[in-house]
Amino acid sequence: MTLSPTCTPRPRSGASSVASRSTPWRGCLDLEATDEDVRDEFVKAGIEEDVEDEIENWRNQGRLPAIHDSIKRTKALDWLVENATVTEVDEDRRGRRRPDETDSATEE
Repeated sequence: MTLSPTCTPRPRSGASSVASRSTPWRGCLDLEATDEDVRDEFVKAGIEEDVEDEIENWRNQGRLPAIHDSIKRTKALDWLVENATVTEVDEDRRGRRRPDETDSATEE
């Protein structure tokens, strides 16, 4: 999976579904949800018998795209965790002043 160098993550304007609005990385990463990924999701959810029938039921009800989007989001987050550069900021020191700094309002 690679990140497109020209990608600017942002939600699509006029996105009509929650899944479309919640995937600003769409098009940035080469992500896909394979049939095996979908089957694995159903097994993880506790559906061990008739997995293919249940997948077909979801497909017929128009709910399968939500599973695909969930798998892609998970893959994107996994990629981010593996590839992100983390910079720590000391929040306690961020708002503090050095001892030699004074507030001009308090000096008057």
